[in-house]
Amino acid sequence: MPAICICTEPFASAARTHARMLNWAGYEPVAIPHPLQTLTANAVNSRADGIVDEVVRRLCVRRQG
Repeated sequence: MPAICICTEPFASAARTHARMLNWAGYEPVAIPHPLQTLTANAVNSRADGIVDEVVRRLCVRRQG
């Protein structure tokens, strides 16, 4: 099942570290600017709009293996 990690920028490094520990070569989270919790709903929607194409692209890419 395709899945992707979406996190704020300070947590992207931790996501990469976990991926290396799991031997997920080439894994890269989609990072958005931090912070998130203090934003209005409109600002959160705006950030989501900014990454939606990347998320769809990564979820739909066909992996060999």
